Formats: sequence, C-alpha cells, structure tokens
Amino acid sequence: MIFWLGLVCVIAAGGLALALSFAANTLLLWLSLAGVYVVLGGLSLWRLRARAALGSMLVPRWGDLSIGAITGLLLLLGSWAVRSHLLPTGSARLGWLGQVYRSLGDPREVRQSLTLSLLVVLVSVLEEVVWRGYVQQELGTRLSQARASMLSTVLYACVTTPAVLMLADPVAGPNPLPALAALGCGLVWAATRAIVGRLPPVMVSHALFTYFTVTQVHWPGLG
Repeated sequence: MIFWLGLVCVIAAGGLALALSFAANTLLLWLSLAGVYVVLGGLSLWRLRARAALGSMLVPRWGDLSIGAITGLLLLLGSWAVRSHLLPTGSARLGWLGQVYRSLGDPREVRQSLTLSLLVVLVSVLEEVVWRGYVQQELGTRLSQARASMLSTVLYACVTTPAVLMLADPVAGPNPLPALAALGCGLVWAATRAIVGRLPPVMVSHALFTYFTVTQVHWPGLG
C-alpha cells in the first residue's frame, strides 16, 4: 500500500510542477495536468478493480447532481469568504492570488474554448477517481473512515507543494493558497465520499468548483 500511495503522490506532485512550468500557455498547462491524471486515473481504476471496489463506487444515483451542485456552490461561497478575510484589499498577500490567477491564464480563454472547458472538467473528475476513489479507499482498508478521509486530504494538500513554491510572490513569499484550497475542499469531498460511499457527487462538486474558479478569476484590487 505504501508503495502505491507514494507513487501516486510523487507523480501528482511532479505533474503539477510540470504543468505550472507551462503557466504562460493555458492549453499546455491543462493538457499536462490532464495527461498526468489520465495516467494516475488509469492506475487508480486498475487498483480499485483489483479490490472489487470499482462498480459500486462509480454507479450514479438520483440526487448525485443535487449533492454535487450544493456542495460545489457552498465551497465557492466559502472560498470567497476565506479570501475576503485572508486577503483584504490593499494587503501584500493579494500577490498570492495574483500569482494563482496568472498561472490559470485568461478566464475568457477557458470560457470560449470547448477544449479547455472539457480539460478542466476531465482533470477534476480524474482527481476524484485518484484521491477520493483510490487513495481514500486504500487507506480505508487499514484505518477508520474518518482517519482515511483526513489522511487522504492531507496527502492531497501535500501534493500542492510545488504550487506553493512556484507561485510564491516576491513580497508575500511562498503561496499557501493552493494547499489551503486542497485542504478545505478535500475535507468536504472526502467527507461526502465517506457519507454517500460513491464518487459521482464529489466529481460533480469538484468539476463545478474548479470550472467556476478558473473562469471567474477576478478579484477587486488586482486591477
């Protein structure tokens, strides 16, 4: 178990660093992330199938869209509230947000491109297969559901370390926003996965949260 989980973390962190090196090219950034998570998603599906946990985890049910939409909306509102408190207008820490926005590219480019929009959704869905699917399931074979949810979220946040360093602001320093977002959202998605026992609701939530974060990246005070 430790080998496979370690492999997932190393590939995910390395893939994120590679993608961020293409931050000036939005298409290459999302293509890189998609490529990494296609590999990790395939590995995760193979491991889940070996544990006979694949079918029940992916079967959709009535209410999945509603659960996903509600949690996604709450996370969006929560992220705005946290940013308002953590990054007040005029604060040097706004540089962190500026670095994140610059790495994501022009939001209009994503909104106007079906390819980019599909890549954003694909990456979001595959991240859930990997982290709330395989990683949380694997940890759940050795730990309680609560501990598996928390540890999988901590690993998910740790993998953002390349972003914390590469999106550092010259004035504010290393950028904690990617790790905080992964930790906060990851806890919600892990808890949802533990409660419903399936992935479709968290896939919907993650896709909505990421898409609207990427395509509405404007914050007062950034100019």
